[in-house]
Amino acid sequence: INHFHRYVEHLDDEKIEKTSNKVENYYRQTNPEIIKKLYKTKNGILTFLDFQMQNWTQKHIKIK
Repeated sequence: INHFHRYVEHLDDEKIEKTSNKVENYYRQTNPEIIKKLYKTKNGILTFLDFQMQNWTQKHIKIK
């Protein structure tokens, strides 16, 4: 495999993060595994985002 050492270099040097993608690293550390599994399908992510939108709306809607 070409450049294989680049893929595993983080194992030898603790200053190198496992992933260089900050968003991926954020979700890896903050979301439980069950939520991460929802992101893997189109239906799963849309359902999750719909729930998030409804939850946000309920918290932030102003009653007149």
